[in-house]
Amino acid sequence: MNHHQELPVLEHKPATNSLKVAQHPRLKLDRGGRVFRIGSDISHSGSDISPVWTSPLLASLLYPLNIVTQRGMLYFYCKQILSGENEEEVELEYVEQLHILLQSDSRLDEFVPREIVTYLMDFLVDENIFQYLELEDIDTQTHIISILCHAVRSWEIGEEMRNNIIENLMRLIESKSMYVQAELLFGLAHLSKFDEYRHHLLKLGVLEKLVEIARRGNNVILPDCALLFSVICFSERNLPADKGDAAIQIAIYLIKHRGCNHEVTAQAFSALAYLSEGKYVGIEGASCERLMQHISDAEDSVAVSALEVVGNIVRWGKVRQVTIMIKNGILKHLQRLLSHKFIMVRKEACWIISNITVGRKTYLKDLYEVNLPYSLCNLLEADDLDLRMEAVWAIFNSIIYDNHDEQINYPNRSRTCPYILGQTRKIAPEPSVRVMASRWSDYVPYVKKIKSLS
Repeated sequence: MNHHQELPVLEHKPATNSLKVAQHPRLKLDRGGRVFRIGSDISHSGSDISPVWTSPLLASLLYPLNIVTQRGMLYFYCKQILSGENEEEVELEYVEQLHILLQSDSRLDEFVPREIVTYLMDFLVDENIFQYLELEDIDTQTHIISILCHAVRSWEIGEEMRNNIIENLMRLIESKSMYVQAELLFGLAHLSKFDEYRHHLLKLGVLEKLVEIARRGNNVILPDCALLFSVICFSERNLPADKGDAAIQIAIYLIKHRGCNHEVTAQAFSALAYLSEGKYVGIEGASCERLMQHISDAEDSVAVSALEVVGNIVRWGKVRQVTIMIKNGILKHLQRLLSHKFIMVRKEACWIISNITVGRKTYLKDLYEVNLPYSLCNLLEADDLDLRMEAVWAIFNSIIYDNHDEQINYPNRSRTCPYILGQTRKIAPEPSVRVMASRWSDYVPYVKKIKSLS
Protein backbone atom coordinates (compact mmCIF):
# COMPACT_ATOMS: atom_id res chain seq x y z
CA MET A 1 0.00 0.00 0.00
CA ASN A 2 2.91 2.31 0.61
CA HIS A 3 2.55 4.47 -2.46
CA HIS A 4 5.19 7.02 -3.44
CA GLN A 5 4.33 10.49 -4.62
CA GLU A 6 5.90 12.02 -7.69
CA LEU A 7 8.99 14.02 -6.96
CA PRO A 8 8.54 17.74 -6.40
CA VAL A 9 9.96 20.63 -8.36
CA LEU A 10 13.53 21.76 -7.73
CA GLU A 11 14.89 25.23 -8.33
CA HIS A 12 18.39 26.63 -8.17
CA LYS A 13 20.58 29.22 -9.89
CA PRO A 14 23.85 28.01 -11.34
CA ALA A 15 25.92 30.98 -12.59
CA THR A 16 23.50 33.53 -14.09
CA ASN A 17 20.74 31.01 -14.78
CA SER A 18 17.68 29.52 -13.16
CA LEU A 19 16.62 25.89 -13.23
CA LYS A 20 13.33 24.13 -12.69
CA VAL A 21 13.07 20.36 -12.63
CA ALA A 22 9.65 18.74 -12.57
CA GLN A 23 8.58 15.25 -11.57
CA HIS A 24 10.32 12.29 -13.01
CA PRO A 25 10.14 9.76 -14.61
CA ARG A 26 9.68 12.32 -17.42
CA LEU A 27 11.94 15.07 -16.05
CA LYS A 28 10.57 18.09 -17.88
CA LEU A 29 13.27 20.72 -17.91
CA ASP A 30 13.21 24.45 -18.24
CA ARG A 31 16.22 26.68 -18.32
CA GLY A 32 16.37 30.38 -19.01
CA GLY A 33 19.30 32.77 -19.36
CA ARG A 34 22.55 32.20 -21.18
CA VAL A 35 22.98 28.50 -20.51
CA PHE A 36 20.40 26.40 -22.37
CA ARG A 37 19.52 22.74 -22.02
CA ILE A 38 19.35 20.95 -25.34
CA GLY A 39 16.40 18.68 -26.04
CA SER A 40 12.87 18.64 -27.40
CA ASP A 41 11.41 18.72 -23.87
CA ILE A 42 13.31 21.89 -22.98
CA SER A 43 12.00 25.39 -23.49
CA HIS A 44 14.29 28.41 -23.64
CA SER A 45 14.39 32.16 -23.35
CA GLY A 46 16.57 34.79 -24.95
CA SER A 47 20.27 35.38 -24.42
CA ASP A 48 22.16 38.63 -24.27
CA ILE A 49 24.17 37.53 -27.33
CA SER A 50 21.51 35.48 -29.10
CA PRO A 51 21.34 35.86 -32.89
CA VAL A 52 18.10 37.19 -34.28
CA TRP A 53 16.82 33.80 -35.41
CA THR A 54 16.59 32.61 -31.78
CA SER A 55 13.77 35.10 -31.14
CA PRO A 56 10.72 33.00 -30.14
CA LEU A 57 8.40 35.10 -32.33
CA LEU A 58 10.58 34.86 -35.44
CA ALA A 59 11.22 31.19 -34.79
CA SER A 60 7.49 30.46 -34.73
CA LEU A 61 6.90 32.41 -37.96
CA LEU A 62 9.88 31.02 -39.87
CA TYR A 63 9.92 27.49 -38.45
CA PRO A 64 9.00 25.73 -41.74
CA LEU A 65 11.55 27.77 -43.73
CA ASN A 66 14.55 28.33 -41.51
CA ILE A 67 16.04 24.82 -41.47
CA VAL A 68 18.15 25.57 -44.55
CA THR A 69 19.50 28.76 -42.99
CA GLN A 70 20.16 26.99 -39.71
CA ARG A 71 22.00 24.17 -41.48
CA GLY A 72 24.21 26.78 -43.11
CA MET A 73 24.99 28.39 -39.76
CA LEU A 74 25.59 24.96 -38.22
CA TYR A 75 28.11 24.11 -40.95
CA PHE A 76 29.82 27.49 -40.49
CA TYR A 77 30.17 27.18 -36.70
CA CYS A 78 31.42 23.59 -36.85
CA LYS A 79 33.95 24.46 -39.57
CA GLN A 80 35.28 27.40 -37.55
CA ILE A 81 35.52 25.35 -34.36
CA LEU A 82 37.28 22.44 -36.04
CA SER A 83 39.69 24.65 -37.97
CA GLY A 84 41.68 25.57 -34.87
CA GLU A 85 42.68 28.83 -36.52
CA ASN A 86 40.75 31.22 -34.28
CA GLU A 87 41.72 33.09 -31.16
CA GLU A 88 40.62 31.34 -27.97
CA GLU A 89 38.03 34.02 -27.17
CA VAL A 90 36.51 33.73 -30.65
CA GLU A 91 36.48 29.95 -30.43
CA LEU A 92 34.59 30.07 -27.14
CA GLU A 93 32.05 32.37 -28.80
CA TYR A 94 31.56 29.88 -31.64
CA VAL A 95 30.97 27.08 -29.14
CA GLU A 96 28.32 29.17 -27.39
CA GLN A 97 26.57 30.04 -30.65
CA LEU A 98 26.66 26.37 -31.71
CA HIS A 99 24.98 25.48 -28.44
CA ILE A 100 22.24 28.05 -28.96
CA LEU A 101 21.70 26.88 -32.53
CA LEU A 102 21.44 23.20 -31.59
CA GLN A 103 18.97 24.11 -28.88
CA SER A 104 16.73 25.92 -31.33
CA ASP A 105 15.74 22.94 -33.50
CA SER A 106 16.14 19.21 -32.90
CA ARG A 107 16.07 18.61 -36.69
CA LEU A 108 19.67 19.84 -36.79
CA ASP A 109 20.91 16.81 -34.85
CA GLU A 110 21.34 14.65 -37.94
CA PHE A 111 23.48 17.29 -39.68
CA VAL A 112 26.09 17.74 -36.94
CA PRO A 113 29.50 16.38 -38.05
CA ARG A 114 30.55 13.69 -35.61
CA GLU A 115 34.09 15.11 -35.50
CA ILE A 116 32.68 17.94 -33.41
CA VAL A 117 31.94 15.48 -30.58
CA THR A 118 35.57 14.35 -30.36
CA TYR A 119 36.80 17.93 -30.56
CA LEU A 120 34.46 19.20 -27.85
CA MET A 121 35.27 16.25 -25.62
CA ASP A 122 39.02 16.95 -25.87
CA PHE A 123 38.36 20.67 -25.47
CA LEU A 124 36.32 20.07 -22.32
CA VAL A 125 38.96 18.07 -20.46
CA ASP A 126 41.93 20.23 -21.54
CA GLU A 127 43.20 21.55 -18.22
CA ASN A 128 45.35 24.19 -19.92
CA ILE A 129 42.35 25.86 -21.55
CA PHE A 130 40.30 26.06 -18.34
CA GLN A 131 43.16 26.46 -15.90
CA TYR A 132 41.98 29.74 -14.37
CA LEU A 133 38.24 29.24 -14.86
CA GLU A 134 37.09 32.74 -15.74
CA LEU A 135 33.32 33.25 -15.88
CA GLU A 136 33.30 32.95 -19.68
CA ASP A 137 35.20 29.65 -19.43
CA ILE A 138 32.66 28.32 -16.95
CA ASP A 139 29.82 29.22 -19.31
CA THR A 140 31.64 27.50 -22.18
CA GLN A 141 32.17 24.36 -20.12
CA THR A 142 28.49 24.23 -19.21
CA HIS A 143 27.58 24.68 -22.89
CA ILE A 144 29.84 21.81 -23.91
CA ILE A 145 28.51 19.57 -21.13
CA SER A 146 24.97 20.24 -22.35
CA ILE A 147 25.92 19.49 -25.98
CA LEU A 148 27.70 16.25 -25.07
CA CYS A 149 24.87 15.00 -22.84
CA HIS A 150 22.48 15.68 -25.68
CA ALA A 151 24.81 13.87 -28.09
CA VAL A 152 24.79 10.77 -25.90
CA ARG A 153 20.99 10.72 -25.80
CA SER A 154 20.10 11.75 -29.34
CA TRP A 155 22.96 11.43 -31.84
CA GLU A 156 24.01 8.33 -33.75
CA ILE A 157 27.60 8.26 -32.53
CA GLY A 158 28.05 4.61 -31.56
CA GLU A 159 28.37 2.87 -28.21
CA GLU A 160 32.12 3.38 -27.88
CA MET A 161 31.84 7.14 -28.38
CA ARG A 162 28.95 7.36 -25.91
CA ASN A 163 30.93 5.51 -23.27
CA ASN A 164 33.93 7.78 -23.87
CA ILE A 165 31.76 10.86 -23.39
CA ILE A 166 30.29 9.52 -20.15
CA GLU A 167 33.75 8.63 -18.82
CA ASN A 168 35.08 12.10 -19.64
CA LEU A 169 32.05 13.74 -18.06
CA MET A 170 32.66 11.73 -14.90
CA ARG A 171 36.18 13.17 -14.74
CA LEU A 172 34.65 16.64 -14.39
CA ILE A 173 32.68 15.74 -11.29
CA GLU A 174 35.66 17.04 -9.28
CA SER A 175 35.71 20.34 -11.19
CA LYS A 176 36.95 23.42 -9.35
CA SER A 177 33.78 25.23 -10.38
CA MET A 178 30.61 24.41 -8.46
CA TYR A 179 28.57 25.71 -11.41
CA VAL A 180 30.24 23.27 -13.79
CA GLN A 181 29.56 20.53 -11.25
CA ALA A 182 25.91 21.55 -11.02
CA GLU A 183 25.51 21.49 -14.82
CA LEU A 184 27.26 18.13 -15.00
CA LEU A 185 25.08 16.53 -12.33
CA PHE A 186 22.00 17.88 -14.08
CA GLY A 187 23.14 16.34 -17.38
CA LEU A 188 23.95 13.01 -15.74
CA ALA A 189 20.48 12.98 -14.17
CA HIS A 190 19.08 13.15 -17.71
CA LEU A 191 21.28 10.27 -18.82
CA SER A 192 20.40 8.18 -15.77
CA LYS A 193 16.84 7.77 -17.01
CA PHE A 194 18.22 5.29 -19.56
CA ASP A 195 19.23 1.84 -18.30
CA GLU A 196 22.37 1.53 -20.41
CA TYR A 197 23.83 4.89 -19.35
CA ARG A 198 22.76 4.50 -15.72
CA HIS A 199 24.45 1.11 -15.43
CA HIS A 200 27.63 2.54 -16.95
CA LEU A 201 27.56 5.45 -14.50
CA LEU A 202 27.14 3.06 -11.58
CA LYS A 203 30.15 1.07 -12.76
CA LEU A 204 32.16 4.28 -12.93
CA GLY A 205 31.33 4.99 -9.29
CA VAL A 206 28.83 7.83 -9.61
CA LEU A 207 27.24 7.03 -6.23
CA GLU A 208 30.61 7.07 -4.49
CA LYS A 209 31.26 10.51 -6.00
CA LEU A 210 27.85 11.71 -4.81
CA VAL A 211 28.68 10.59 -1.27
CA GLU A 212 31.55 13.07 -1.16
CA ILE A 213 29.47 15.85 -2.76
CA ALA A 214 26.62 15.28 -0.28
CA ARG A 215 29.10 15.19 2.62
CA ARG A 216 30.56 18.58 1.68
CA GLY A 217 27.06 20.04 1.53
CA ASN A 218 27.56 22.87 -0.98
CA ASN A 219 24.11 24.45 -1.32
CA VAL A 220 24.68 25.34 -4.99
CA ILE A 221 25.39 21.73 -5.95
CA LEU A 222 23.07 19.86 -3.56
CA PRO A 223 19.86 20.34 -5.61
CA ASP A 224 21.45 18.64 -8.65
CA CYS A 225 23.09 16.05 -6.41
CA ALA A 226 19.69 15.19 -4.91
CA LEU A 227 18.10 15.13 -8.37
CA LEU A 228 20.66 12.70 -9.81
CA PHE A 229 20.46 10.55 -6.70
CA SER A 230 16.66 10.35 -6.78
CA VAL A 231 16.58 9.55 -10.51
CA ILE A 232 19.03 6.68 -9.98
CA CYS A 233 17.03 5.31 -7.02
CA PHE A 234 13.74 5.73 -8.89
CA SER A 235 15.01 3.94 -12.00
CA GLU A 236 17.21 1.33 -10.30
CA ARG A 237 14.98 -0.12 -7.59
CA ASN A 238 17.37 -3.01 -6.91
CA LEU A 239 20.78 -1.44 -6.54
CA PRO A 240 23.75 -3.84 -6.46
CA ALA A 241 24.72 -4.79 -2.91
CA ASP A 242 28.02 -2.92 -3.15
CA LYS A 243 26.18 0.28 -4.10
CA GLY A 244 23.50 0.13 -1.41
CA ASP A 245 25.74 1.42 1.39
CA ALA A 246 26.84 4.41 -0.70
CA ALA A 247 23.21 5.23 -1.50
CA ILE A 248 22.25 5.15 2.18
CA GLN A 249 25.18 7.44 3.02
CA ILE A 250 24.04 9.97 0.41
CA ALA A 251 20.50 9.95 1.80
CA ILE A 252 21.73 10.38 5.38
CA TYR A 253 24.02 13.30 4.47
CA LEU A 254 21.21 15.05 2.57
CA ILE A 255 18.72 14.51 5.39
CA LYS A 256 21.12 15.68 8.09
CA HIS A 257 22.27 18.78 6.20
CA ARG A 258 20.35 21.66 7.77
CA GLY A 259 21.13 24.07 4.96
CA CYS A 260 19.07 22.13 2.41
CA ASN A 261 15.87 23.66 1.12
CA HIS A 262 12.60 21.74 1.35
CA GLU A 263 12.79 20.50 -2.24
CA VAL A 264 16.19 18.88 -1.73
CA THR A 265 15.05 17.24 1.51
CA ALA A 266 11.91 15.91 -0.18
CA GLN A 267 14.04 14.49 -3.02
CA ALA A 268 16.30 12.77 -0.49
CA PHE A 269 13.37 11.21 1.35
CA SER A 270 11.76 10.08 -1.91
CA ALA A 271 15.02 8.40 -2.95
CA LEU A 272 15.24 6.76 0.48
CA ALA A 273 11.65 5.55 0.13
CA TYR A 274 12.57 3.83 -3.15
CA LEU A 275 15.66 2.30 -1.51
CA SER A 276 13.74 0.98 1.51
CA GLU A 277 10.87 -0.53 -0.48
CA GLY A 278 10.68 -4.20 0.52
CA LYS A 279 13.97 -4.40 2.44
CA TYR A 280 15.90 -3.29 5.50
CA VAL A 281 17.91 -0.07 5.31
CA GLY A 282 20.36 1.15 7.93
CA ILE A 283 18.56 4.30 9.09
CA GLU A 284 19.11 4.30 12.84
CA GLY A 285 20.10 6.47 15.79
CA ALA A 286 20.38 10.17 14.96
CA SER A 287 19.08 9.58 11.43
CA CYS A 288 15.85 8.11 12.83
CA GLU A 289 15.52 11.12 15.13
CA ARG A 290 16.00 13.49 12.19
CA LEU A 291 13.37 11.52 10.30
CA MET A 292 10.90 12.13 13.11
CA GLN A 293 11.59 15.87 12.99
CA HIS A 294 10.66 15.97 9.32
CA ILE A 295 7.37 14.13 9.89
CA SER A 296 6.06 17.36 11.42
CA ASP A 297 7.59 19.55 8.70
CA ALA A 298 5.42 22.44 7.60
CA GLU A 299 6.11 21.53 3.96
CA ASP A 300 3.71 18.78 2.88
CA SER A 301 6.13 17.38 0.27
CA VAL A 302 8.77 16.79 2.96
CA ALA A 303 6.34 15.39 5.53
CA VAL A 304 4.77 12.96 3.05
CA SER A 305 8.15 11.76 1.77
CA ALA A 306 9.43 11.24 5.32
CA LEU A 307 6.23 9.39 6.22
CA GLU A 308 6.79 6.94 3.36
CA VAL A 309 10.27 6.15 4.68
CA VAL A 310 8.85 5.58 8.17
CA GLY A 311 6.24 3.23 6.69
CA ASN A 312 8.90 1.15 4.96
CA ILE A 313 11.09 1.00 8.08
CA VAL A 314 8.15 -0.10 10.24
CA ARG A 315 7.16 -2.73 7.68
CA TRP A 316 10.56 -4.14 6.74
CA GLY A 317 12.98 -2.76 9.33
CA LYS A 318 14.34 -3.94 12.67
CA VAL A 319 12.56 -3.78 16.04
CA ARG A 320 15.23 -1.41 17.38
CA GLN A 321 14.43 1.08 14.58
CA VAL A 322 10.74 1.08 15.52
CA THR A 323 11.66 1.47 19.20
CA ILE A 324 13.81 4.52 18.45
CA MET A 325 10.98 6.11 16.47
CA ILE A 326 8.44 5.47 19.24
CA LYS A 327 10.80 7.02 21.80
CA ASN A 328 11.04 10.06 19.54
CA GLY A 329 7.27 10.53 19.42
CA ILE A 330 6.22 8.84 16.18
CA LEU A 331 2.84 7.87 17.66
CA LYS A 332 1.95 11.48 18.51
CA HIS A 333 2.92 12.51 14.98
CA LEU A 334 0.75 9.72 13.56
CA GLN A 335 -2.19 10.79 15.71
CA ARG A 336 -1.92 14.30 14.29
CA LEU A 337 -1.64 12.94 10.74
CA LEU A 338 -4.89 11.00 11.13
CA SER A 339 -6.65 14.34 10.63
CA HIS A 340 -4.39 15.53 7.80
CA LYS A 341 -6.05 17.31 4.87
CA PHE A 342 -4.77 14.70 2.39
CA ILE A 343 -6.52 11.31 2.41
CA MET A 344 -3.30 9.66 1.21
CA VAL A 345 -1.50 10.85 4.35
CA ARG A 346 -4.28 9.56 6.61
CA LYS A 347 -4.16 6.17 4.87
CA GLU A 348 -0.40 6.02 5.23
CA ALA A 349 -0.66 6.85 8.94
CA CYS A 350 -3.21 4.05 9.44
CA TRP A 351 -0.99 1.63 7.56
CA ILE A 352 2.01 2.51 9.74
CA ILE A 353 0.00 2.14 12.97
CA SER A 354 -1.25 -1.24 11.81
CA ASN A 355 2.28 -2.44 11.10
CA ILE A 356 3.57 -1.14 14.45
CA THR A 357 0.98 -3.16 16.38
CA VAL A 358 0.86 -6.36 14.33
CA GLY A 359 2.64 -9.05 16.33
CA ARG A 360 4.32 -6.50 18.63
CA LYS A 361 2.58 -6.54 22.01
CA THR A 362 5.29 -4.39 23.59
CA TYR A 363 4.04 -1.30 21.78
CA LEU A 364 0.36 -1.58 22.76
CA LYS A 365 0.85 0.39 25.97
CA ASP A 366 2.38 3.25 23.97
CA LEU A 367 -0.57 3.06 21.59
CA TYR A 368 -3.13 3.47 24.37
CA GLU A 369 -1.13 6.20 26.10
CA VAL A 370 -1.75 8.56 23.18
CA ASN A 371 -5.29 7.20 22.69
CA LEU A 372 -4.59 6.12 19.12
CA PRO A 373 -7.32 3.44 18.93
CA TYR A 374 -9.88 6.08 19.90
CA SER A 375 -8.53 8.46 17.23
CA LEU A 376 -8.69 5.69 14.63
CA CYS A 377 -12.38 5.21 15.34
CA ASN A 378 -13.06 8.74 14.15
CA LEU A 379 -12.00 7.62 10.66
CA LEU A 380 -14.75 4.99 10.55
CA GLU A 381 -17.15 7.75 9.55
CA ALA A 382 -14.95 8.89 6.63
CA ASP A 383 -16.41 9.03 3.13
CA ASP A 384 -13.47 7.22 1.54
CA LEU A 385 -14.00 3.44 1.72
CA ASP A 386 -10.30 2.61 1.46
CA LEU A 387 -9.55 4.93 4.35
CA ARG A 388 -12.20 3.20 6.48
CA MET A 389 -10.68 -0.15 5.57
CA GLU A 390 -7.21 0.96 6.67
CA ALA A 391 -8.63 2.29 9.93
CA VAL A 392 -10.38 -1.02 10.61
CA TRP A 393 -7.18 -3.00 10.06
CA ALA A 394 -5.28 -0.71 12.43
CA ILE A 395 -8.03 -0.98 15.06
CA PHE A 396 -8.26 -4.75 14.88
CA ASN A 397 -4.50 -5.15 15.13
CA SER A 398 -4.58 -3.07 18.30
CA ILE A 399 -7.32 -5.38 19.65
CA ILE A 400 -6.32 -8.91 18.69
CA TYR A 401 -2.68 -8.59 19.74
CA ASP A 402 -3.68 -7.26 23.16
CA ASN A 403 -3.65 -10.21 25.60
CA HIS A 404 -6.14 -8.27 27.75
CA ASP A 405 -4.52 -9.32 31.00
CA GLU A 406 -6.73 -8.03 33.80
CA GLN A 407 -3.63 -7.28 35.86
CA ILE A 408 -2.40 -4.75 33.28
CA ASN A 409 -4.34 -1.53 33.05
CA TYR A 410 -3.17 0.31 29.94
CA PRO A 411 -3.92 4.04 30.08
CA ASN A 412 -7.30 4.89 28.52
CA ARG A 413 -8.03 1.25 27.60
CA SER A 414 -11.09 0.96 29.83
CA ARG A 415 -12.89 3.83 28.11
CA THR A 416 -11.46 3.27 24.64
CA CYS A 417 -12.40 -0.38 24.18
CA PRO A 418 -16.21 0.02 24.46
CA TYR A 419 -16.12 2.78 21.86
CA ILE A 420 -14.01 0.62 19.56
CA LEU A 421 -16.50 -2.25 19.93
CA GLY A 422 -19.46 -0.06 19.13
CA GLN A 423 -17.87 1.48 16.07
CA THR A 424 -16.45 -1.74 14.64
CA ARG A 425 -19.81 -3.48 14.99
CA LYS A 426 -21.33 -0.72 12.89
CA ILE A 427 -18.77 -0.99 10.16
CA ALA A 428 -18.24 -4.76 10.02
CA PRO A 429 -21.22 -5.47 7.70
CA GLU A 430 -20.02 -2.93 5.12
CA PRO A 431 -19.01 -4.43 1.73
CA SER A 432 -15.77 -2.47 1.89
CA VAL A 433 -14.71 -4.43 4.98
CA ARG A 434 -16.38 -7.78 4.35
CA VAL A 435 -12.99 -9.45 4.64
CA MET A 436 -12.87 -8.26 8.24
CA ALA A 437 -16.47 -9.34 8.84
CA SER A 438 -15.70 -12.81 7.51
CA ARG A 439 -13.00 -13.14 10.17
CA TRP A 440 -15.12 -11.65 12.96
CA SER A 441 -15.60 -15.05 14.59
CA ASP A 442 -11.84 -15.29 15.07
CA TYR A 443 -11.95 -12.18 17.21
CA VAL A 444 -15.00 -13.06 19.33
CA PRO A 445 -12.98 -14.29 22.34
CA TYR A 446 -10.97 -11.09 22.35
CA VAL A 447 -14.07 -8.97 21.91
CA LYS A 448 -15.81 -10.65 24.85
CA LYS A 449 -12.75 -10.16 26.99
CA ILE A 450 -12.58 -6.47 26.16
CA LYS A 451 -16.27 -6.13 26.99
CA SER A 452 -15.80 -7.79 30.35
CA LEU A 453 -12.92 -5.45 31.14
CA SER A 454 -14.93 -2.38 30.28
